[in-house]
Amino acid sequence: MKFTHYILFTLMAAGSFGCKKYLSEEPRKQASIQTTDQLDALIDNYSIFAVNGSSSAMFFSTDDMDLKTDAYKASPTLWSLEVLCQYTFDATQLPTITSDAFWTSEYKKIFTANVVLFNVDDVTGSEEAKNQLKADAHFIRALSYWQLANHYCLPYSEANAAAPGLPLKQSVSYAESLVRATLKETYDFIEKELEAAKLTTQTDVNNIKPWRVSQTAVAGMQSRFYLFKGDYAKALQYANDALQTKNANLVDFRTIVAGNAVTYPSPAPAVTLKYSEINYWTAIKWLYWKEFLYARVAYNANQSAFPSDNLLSLYDTTNDLRFKWFMIPNSNRRFAITAPAFYRYCFFEDGRYFPIGPTVSEMLLNKAEVLARTGNVQEAMNAVNALRSKRFAVDSLLSANDKSDALKKVLQERRREMPFAMRWYDIRRFSVNEDPSDDVTVQHSFFKMNNGLVDQTATQSYQLTPGSKRYAVPINQLEITNSQNQIIQNQY
Repeated sequence: MKFTHYILFTLMAAGSFGCKKYLSEEPRKQASIQTTDQLDALIDNYSIFAVNGSSSAMFFSTDDMDLKTDAYKASPTLWSLEVLCQYTFDATQLPTITSDAFWTSEYKKIFTANVVLFNVDDVTGSEEAKNQLKADAHFIRALSYWQLANHYCLPYSEANAAAPGLPLKQSVSYAESLVRATLKETYDFIEKELEAAKLTTQTDVNNIKPWRVSQTAVAGMQSRFYLFKGDYAKALQYANDALQTKNANLVDFRTIVAGNAVTYPSPAPAVTLKYSEINYWTAIKWLYWKEFLYARVAYNANQSAFPSDNLLSLYDTTNDLRFKWFMIPNSNRRFAITAPAFYRYCFFEDGRYFPIGPTVSEMLLNKAEVLARTGNVQEAMNAVNALRSKRFAVDSLLSANDKSDALKKVLQERRREMPFAMRWYDIRRFSVNEDPSDDVTVQHSFFKMNNGLVDQTATQSYQLTPGSKRYAVPINQLEITNSQNQIIQNQY
């Protein structure tokens, strides 16, 4: 019987998101793991595996976000230094911040998956149970490493293949090397992990525990993985495989109803914010969002996803139910800001959580994008219209004149459907793919930043351009120090 030395995270306590380092810290306590049930209990902890750590890059470094200077002046404490650094594409102050919740959260998942893989062959239990545990652990590592790579590494391309990837922790040993693999080695590892996850005996989405892996979830993640690698044939193949699901389906947004409205009477005039029922969903409900192929949400700690005018302009404000239910006007009052007035994007739990695991809607958009890029114009429109048929108060179907028009319309739909959550990832890949027409330059206007301090007397334009090294988020200096400098910082 193996005795595993590992950190006890208080795994069964909901909301356990500590700041321990899961890369270089020597394990502190002993525990004897003897059964598959014990390993199952680790992975059943949805508070760890269904939730990302807060990622300010995802929410604040794209053209979806608009942090108005007047809003900052009205409530400067609302935005942390980390948020401001991400909004202004800083690479100097950001690494010095106390900790990085996203890095910690994902390596915590990876460490727990490693605990499972280290023990599973030596515990009692059926082979079926062991294979399912292995599949879950491999999938967890694949998804977490994919997300980490799309934050802290350059976008995947042949030109960037030799660039620094991630420390690939594959064991529970604190002595394991923390030297960053290359980007190609990182993606090769993720690809193998997704293949290994096909050990799962769960064919379709697990409707009781949707954060557990299934063949459908693997196919969904493979579609995303290959789309981001530019392997369009495989991206389409796996999107089609995932869309065979019987346990997940598109939610008809015409069935969404209003939630409780909130009125702010003072200062006059009174303002009432009208939310959907989904805005009030907690984990007991959002875990079972019917579109999930695998339940995972992105976490926005300060709940301030303020859409830019550019993003808002993409919506049919009369008929698009995504605009009606999720773009909440006058949300400045939610933060005790009288002016300026601005919208806020709210999905689950008052704007804290957004779907980030693979979904039915994402698969339709992956399919539509591949078809558009490969010149199958009508098929691309058919796929995107299958999604739109569930998103509008009245039918609003798209058509396209040619390949270029089809791609433009599909990518606009992708942005309307998955603002904030997927936009950071998409902008990165657009910058290195074969088609310059989808390149994005993100431009933010904000106060001048001086060594982490905000100078409210001067404004400045900040740009993130295609090819920028800043597509790789700086690694927190504490992680570098704890690794005894095995981890190297990104170069800018």
